[in-house]
Amino acid sequence: MSRIPLIVERDPNTVVVIARAPDGSPVAVSNLRIRCTLVVGRDLKRHLAIIDTGAPTAVFPYVVWQRFPSDIRWFPFADNSAMKLATLAGRSFRYRLGSVTVRLFGRDDLPPLPPIEVVAQFEQLDPMNPHPLEAKHLIVGLQLGPLEGRFLVVGPRHTLAERCEAWLTDERPVDPLVLTSATL
Repeated sequence: MSRIPLIVERDPNTVVVIARAPDGSPVAVSNLRIRCTLVVGRDLKRHLAIIDTGAPTAVFPYVVWQRFPSDIRWFPFADNSAMKLATLAGRSFRYRLGSVTVRLFGRDDLPPLPPIEVVAQFEQLDPMNPHPLEAKHLIVGLQLGPLEGRFLVVGPRHTLAERCEAWLTDERPVDPLVLTSATL
């Protein structure tokens, strides 16, 4: 079974809500970020990535993918256009679609998941809008990437003091107390 623990940290713009479940137990909800580390292509540098279940695919900022351009296999769009327009965190950016091989690491330096081919949006510099996304991290989205066909699992916590655990696994979790996202 392939399983790696993920990095869970508080969002710097955290919002905390404390409530009581119907059974009277406390429920603490706060903004958390789930991260992993990717090694891309032949580049041995580890790149911090944010797991964003709202993103359709992986997004590679321009400043990041410039380290491994020869590892990218570019895809032509069906309409023969060179670039498309997308939006991330309210900012529009131009991108090309391509694929690259990645290895996904969790925390604690455990062995990575097996290499996988990822289809991603690769940010392109736009002469009409010379300001790049200014993103320093990769985004791991739901489709055509390391989450697809796997389970993203987040363990429950009842207080803000408890550490939230999250992991990525190839097998359907059987523990009924574990909250799962369903098959990605």
